[in-house]
Amino acid sequence: MKLADSRLKSGSSVLHRSGWLFTLVVASSVVLTGCEPKAPTIISISDHPSNKAKGMLYGNVNFRSETRYINGEMNYGIATNVTVRNIGQTGFIKVTIFLKCTEGEWSRSEELALCAGEYRTLDYFFQEPTHYAENVECRAIVSP
Repeated sequence: MKLADSRLKSGSSVLHRSGWLFTLVVASSVVLTGCEPKAPTIISISDHPSNKAKGMLYGNVNFRSETRYINGEMNYGIATNVTVRNIGQTGFIKVTIFLKCTEGEWSRSEELALCAGEYRTLDYFFQEPTHYAENVECRAIVSP
């Protein structure tokens, strides 16, 4: 009989401890679901505080009208290129190029890794304008 009683006491003790654990988990879930979750903050890698790169435009933004294959078909557009340089430490820079004409405004953006002192020439193609586009203007910005 003593053996049966010790098993019963042992089993009830474990059951009692697991009941507290279950209560704790349920209570935590209720508390957590009652709070509104914060939206995750997305930081651009070029804007991160640890990034020590410093981008600079090197020369002018060049553009020309041309025709290229887009999805297997010839398509007219404006080809642009810009040269950038990292005058800071190795890191990431963000380059954004803007095209404006009588038919609208468009932009292309890219983040890239550059070593300290490295130059890079970037090419972008805007297929949105047609042959009739006039007053074409092109500019670029580099950050940080």
